[in-house]
Amino acid sequence: MVNIIWVALAVVGIIYAIFNGTIEEVNKVIFESANESVYLIISLVSILVFG
Repeated sequence: MVNIIWVALAVVGIIYAIFNGTIEEVNKVIFESANESVYLIISLVSILVFG
């Protein structure tokens, strides 16, 4: 149930950004967050492997 709420919030935010004209900023933040999450995963995996 919570997953549905999160997806709905993300979809509403993206639709609002499209109508508001700020979709470029949303795309930028999405890709920056994806980059940071990959860096975090790599650092956590290295701690688990060598820990």
